[in-house]
Amino acid sequence: MTSKASRSSRSQELGEGRKVATSTPKTSSNKSGNKSGNKSGNKWLYLVQRLFTDMGKAAESRRRDSTYWAVLAGSAVLAIFGDLFGIMRALLSLNPEGARQANLDEIYPVSGLKAFRQRGRYHLRYPGDWLGDESIAFSKQAAAETPTLRQRKRIVPDAAFGSAGAGIAPVDRAQSLSVIVQPVPSESLQLLLGDPENAFVRLSKETFTAAQFGQSTELSTWQDGEKYGFQYLVSVETKKGPVCIHCWSTVALRNSERSSSELYTMTLVVPEQMLTSENRQIFDQVWHSFELE
Repeated sequence: MTSKASRSSRSQELGEGRKVATSTPKTSSNKSGNKSGNKSGNKWLYLVQRLFTDMGKAAESRRRDSTYWAVLAGSAVLAIFGDLFGIMRALLSLNPEGARQANLDEIYPVSGLKAFRQRGRYHLRYPGDWLGDESIAFSKQAAAETPTLRQRKRIVPDAAFGSAGAGIAPVDRAQSLSVIVQPVPSESLQLLLGDPENAFVRLSKETFTAAQFGQSTELSTWQDGEKYGFQYLVSVETKKGPVCIHCWSTVALRNSERSSSELYTMTLVVPEQMLTSENRQIFDQVWHSFELE
């Protein structure tokens, strides 16, 4: 009896062992299936992990091939020319005049200002965080159409810039710069407009202020050959009450032997309440930067 009982217990143990042995592969297969499922579901994460792993191994190894240095150099060049973290602006600030002579200020801000050039006509600087008005080209095309007898030809800016959203901003928040070019019959700014004081009185009624603007108050004027400069305040009536607008304008005359003379008017408009000691200096540089070529 004892031998029979021992045989039966051994057979039970063998049977349980077989069950465990047969069930073990199923468990491992399920685990492998889950791993493959996760791997396929997160393949992009897996590729990124492999990339950083390979980069770490390459950085730790003493022997680095040309590919490693090429990738490193290419990344550095992209970081500099892409102005990552302001790297390019910091480098250009070391030699602002050299950057301007190389015309790099047309791409990157130099000392807070970017440059705009109409080759052979004029150039100016404007705040580096301002944007150009892309609608000017469409406005020029519309203005070039032959006007009817009932419709006067509109005066369209030759170029315009402003802070982000300036086109839809209220009057007390809008900042902008524009350049207007008009043909004139005179060959002298003195003959056309008189001295700077008389020129301001005339232009403040015809050009500087729109119909809805109030009286202009002159702050300062200057003359540099065939170029006048004006700084003045304009009062604008709004639903919230009067708003004081600070304006800077530069007027210059270009004589041409082949065609009539051209009068260039650059006007910078900023609400008085938005002026600080820092941006006043920036706007003063913009005001004096306008030059004919």
